[in-house]
Amino acid sequence: MTKPCKTALFELYFQRNPRSGGFAVFSGGDELRAYLEDKGVAAMVRSVPEGGAIFPATPVLTVECEPLAFLSIAEDAAQLAGDLCAQATMKARLLLACANAASSAAEHQGSGLYYKSVRLTPSALPARLDPVSTRLVDCFDEEKHAFDYISQQYPQQCVLPVDSISTLKSGIPNAISVLKNCRQKGILISSGDIAYQAIHGRKMLDEAGLEDCKIYAGGALDEFLISAIRRQGAPVDAFCVDSLPHCNDFKTRFALSMAGAMPRMTRSQNVTKITPPARKELWRVFDENGKALADLMTLDGEKLPLGESYTLFDPHMPWKKTRIERLSATRILRSCHDETSTSLAGVEHLWDEVLRFENPHKYYVDYSQGLWELCQGMMEG
Repeated sequence: MTKPCKTALFELYFQRNPRSGGFAVFSGGDELRAYLEDKGVAAMVRSVPEGGAIFPATPVLTVECEPLAFLSIAEDAAQLAGDLCAQATMKARLLLACANAASSAAEHQGSGLYYKSVRLTPSALPARLDPVSTRLVDCFDEEKHAFDYISQQYPQQCVLPVDSISTLKSGIPNAISVLKNCRQKGILISSGDIAYQAIHGRKMLDEAGLEDCKIYAGGALDEFLISAIRRQGAPVDAFCVDSLPHCNDFKTRFALSMAGAMPRMTRSQNVTKITPPARKELWRVFDENGKALADLMTLDGEKLPLGESYTLFDPHMPWKKTRIERLSATRILRSCHDETSTSLAGVEHLWDEVLRFENPHKYYVDYSQGLWELCQGMMEG
C-alpha cells in the first residue's frame, strides 16, 4: 500500500484584490504560526512581511509540513489568514483616503484616522479618542444640559456629538458655549452631509475664538466616502471608524506546490486559478525611481542578475515583455527568523496609479524563464 509523502509544501494564494482595488496588504504570519502550533502541526512557515503589499497569483505565505495533519485544518487556516489580510487591507485603504488631499481648500494636509478609538496616523492628535455617543445626549431633556454634563466628566478631553438635533442650528452653538473652558476640545459629526457641516461648522468655531477645536467625523465611513469628503475640502481633523467595511470578494486558499521532492501545480482553464509548481522565491522588482514595477517568481536557488539587464514577460502572454537595463529587486518571501530589511515590501513603494481606488493600474506578476518552462512542461505532460 502506497503511503503519502512525509512532507509537502503548501502556498497561500488569492485571486482578486479586495473591493476591486489594485493591491492587498499581508497580515497574520505570526497568528498562523501560533494557530498551527496550537493544532499540533509542526511546520516551517515563510511569508511576506507584516504590512507588505501583496497581489493576486503570488504565494504570500508558505507552509511546509506533514500533509495529512495540515490538510485537516487547511481551510480554517486559509480563512484565518484571509480575514487578517482583509482587515489590514481595509486599514491601508482608509489610511490612504485620509492622506490623499485633492483640494486646495484642504491645504494638501492629511486627516487623522482612529480605528476603535486608537489613532493609526502619526500626528499631534490624542493617541486615543473616546467620543460620547449621541445616545447619551438623548437621555437629557436639553442638549445643552447634556454637553455641560459631558464637559464635567471629561474636562481634559471633551468631544461633543453635535448632530443629535441640528448640527449647525443647535449642536455647534451649544458646544461653543461649553467648550471654551475645556483643555482639549472637539466636536463629532456622524450623520448628514458631513462635508457641508464641517465646512460651515469650522467657520462658526473660528468666529467664536475656538480655532483649536478639532472636528471629527464618524458614522458609517469607508474609503470612498472619506475620499469624497476630502475632495470637497472639508476641514475634518480626523475620521473615527468603529468597524471596517466588508471584503466579501477576498478569498484565500492553499495550493500544493511540492509533494516530497516532486513539484505539483494547480491546473485550470481559468488562468487566474493556475498556481505554479515547485519551491519558489518571490521578488519585488523596482524601477529607477525606487517604485515597485512587478513581482517576479523564480525557482528556489535560481540566480537573478541583479544590476544587469533582465527581461520580464507575462507568463500567460509571453510575447508581452519589458526590458530592464539594471535589475533591482528584493526577496520578500521570508521566514520569521530572517532579520534583513523588509521596508521595501510596503505600500508606500507602490505607484499612485496602483493605489487609486477607481480603475487602478494592474500590477504585473511575472515568472522567471526557468519557472515558466517548468510550468509549460507540466501543463503539456
